[in-house]
Amino acid sequence: MARTRAASSSGLADSSATGGFTGANLIRILAGGDGAHPHIHEKSAEVCYVLEGAMEILLDDRIETVGKGGFVVLPPGMPHAFAAPEDSAAEIFIYITPGVERFEFFRLLQRITREAEPESAPEAIQDRYDERFTRVGRRRSY
Repeated sequence: MARTRAASSSGLADSSATGGFTGANLIRILAGGDGAHPHIHEKSAEVCYVLEGAMEILLDDRIETVGKGGFVVLPPGMPHAFAAPEDSAAEIFIYITPGVERFEFFRLLQRITREAEPESAPEAIQDRYDERFTRVGRRRSY
């Protein structure tokens, strides 16, 4: 099956490097690419800051476009997903607090993209990474 996910992640600080206070990642998404399936974080708040380009973000039941310099605060429990619009790539700084060890989760997503792991692999480890998926399917299908 062809993958539509077109994102890469650079881990900046995992929870263990910050005493559990935070985690930070830099996400790059190609124009029209998916960034994340719809999900929630039950314990953590997340901040997304757009460094370059724009992102489309699903916030509960609405989709908004956030341009360069914009940010979104996602409280625990808010369903969300993000992607790049068809006409713009996106570079997004993501900050989560309290911190969760998520670097291995992002490596798992990269293995899924390369078809080295099944798409169902994250379901068994959602609690470990405070990443609970809310819908089946890719971001473009919500």
